Amino acid sequence: MSLDYRFPLFDSLLNGSLDPMLPGNCLSSDYELKLQEQIIAKANDTGIYRINFISSLNLKCQFYKRLLLSETFLYCEDILSCLQEAKNNKIRSYLKDMILDKHLLSNLKKLGERIQQDKLNLAFITHPTNDADIELLTNIYVFQLLKICLTKAYLEVQHSLSDVVIYQQTESMLYSAYFGELPPVKTFLTRHKLPDIKKEPVQLKKELSEKGDIPSTTEPQDKALATTPPEFYTVVEVSRILKMDRRTVCRRINKGEIKAIKVGGKHLIYKNEFDNYLRNNSN
Repeated sequence: MSLDYRFPLFDSLLNGSLDPMLPGNCLSSDYELKLQEQIIAKANDTGIYRINFISSLNLKCQFYKRLLLSETFLYCEDILSCLQEAKNNKIRSYLKDMILDKHLLSNLKKLGERIQQDKLNLAFITHPTNDADIELLTNIYVFQLLKICLTKAYLEVQHSLSDVVIYQQTESMLYSAYFGELPPVKTFLTRHKLPDIKKEPVQLKKELSEKGDIPSTTEPQDKALATTPPEFYTVVEVSRILKMDRRTVCRRINKGEIKAIKVGGKHLIYKNEFDNYLRNNSN
């Protein structure tokens, strides 16, 4: 199982080149051009928590929002997929300690310290004053959105590892503990119940099969068709073949390096095209 558990962009946003408070990232930069040149891997907001944050204040907010949401959604999809493969209880306990306790909670603590140190409080953008500094409000927006994205990741992983998590945190509890927010804490994550897959009653299927209304599941009508190999790879399959992070595969798809189609919000990679891609890039 290959797992990159580091939350994307965190170090770059907090202390690196993407820090919105750097002079080179101020509002006077050409964010209209940056948005046009921005390359992001498209991803859906999967899992059981949905982000509902306030509307972007300006182009700088749009730029950071697109970047953060895309990377967060891909991170959650990747890490949840890997966690589903981990069946051993000791491995799951280890992943809980490594991802939740030592990484995501540590990041929440670091971000909370930065927000409180620089006074980037949520109230400034939810209840702005008439003389508010728009640059400051924009920077608060970015760091508060990072807080929400990081919290979503934590809660998604916690839910996936719920069998080994003794004391489960809530969004409000995380904000109070690490960002000093006092109750009533404003939250921005909505929990969605995953749809149940309805199964056709076994008895009804058996009766229909006996009447000849549906083909028997044990004897396919066309054996050649039943053994036909699939024409597409999924992104997960390609990431395993290439031994790289799925976010990297999505970026290559968006750049046109790997040919794919999008069906139901998911990328499907042409098998023949991908096999050619492997041969041409064998080195």
